[in-house]
Amino acid sequence: MTNSLPVNEVNSKEDFNEPLEDTKRKIDELKQKIDRLERDINERDQIVEKLKTSQYTVSSLDKREKRSYERKISELEEELKKMDSIKADNARLKEENAALIRVISKLSK
Repeated sequence: MTNSLPVNEVNSKEDFNEPLEDTKRKIDELKQKIDRLERDINERDQIVEKLKTSQYTVSSLDKREKRSYERKISELEEELKKMDSIKADNARLKEENAALIRVISKLSK
């Protein structure tokens, strides 16, 4: 018995080897594609997380700024009320002053 394979078996091995090699190449290509896609997904997730964080930061800054403006508006409204009260007091004092001037002028005659 010889170690050589019949020609049919050799052809049969070659027939299987070529598709097998093609399949291995395709599998390797698909693995590389999967790796790329996983990296892309991770990168996208990081970007989304950064955006969420930055939006939260901007949102919290906006909220703080809004509260600051609301406090300032409230303070200015209080000052306006005080100014109205001061204007009323001033008008009353002017009237009293005018009345006192009239009384003094009558007394000095």
